[in-house]
Amino acid sequence: MKQSILRWGIGSSNGARSSAWPLWGTHKGDIYAAVRSLGGIIKASFHRDGRCQVGFTNEYAPTAAARFGRQARHWETWKLPSESVARVLQILVPQPELRHFVERDDARVVWLPSPPAGSVAVISVLVAPPLAELMPPETSSAALVGTVRTNFRNAWVFYAHCSIDATLGRTIAAEQVKLERLPKPVRVIPGTRAIVWDSRPDHDRHVLELACEP
Repeated sequence: MKQSILRWGIGSSNGARSSAWPLWGTHKGDIYAAVRSLGGIIKASFHRDGRCQVGFTNEYAPTAAARFGRQARHWETWKLPSESVARVLQILVPQPELRHFVERDDARVVWLPSPPAGSVAVISVLVAPPLAELMPPETSSAALVGTVRTNFRNAWVFYAHCSIDATLGRTIAAEQVKLERLPKPVRVIPGTRAIVWDSRPDHDRHVLELACEP
């Protein structure tokens, strides 16, 4: 089986938008996710044997060691449960964090509608056996974006949006303060994005995408 890949983004290529996110699978059954705006720097891996990890790519690891003093390129490793269907990742993109910019390969991106003002876009990635046909419940507002298929399992991507509650609002505000305190280059490149990785006590992981410019 050839490599299967799905690319999505929130918004539109010529309007306010998120970064593009590629999700791809290999013939071995491993599945990977990355954020296009940080291409070649950060990657999450969900391996066929249940091992998961997130951190710097092999290519960027030497730079990370010199810049951040990190000798280990992985931020975190964890294990998926034995259940046949598991949600492995949720990506949150608040509507106020969408910006106008252009990325390479935008033509191959599946563009999803921007969430309403005051809401957050929620992308959920689930893994399941090849013969499973996952669909959102009829009572759910989630929509199927697409699948990434391998010989051993598939990844299913769903899209929904919900209101930004008080807890998420505080998290966004706190992370924006941290971004403001970081040393700024003379010119912030349009489309510069930040991701906030959220470790959970179970196998589920969340990542929040924020803009780095006003």
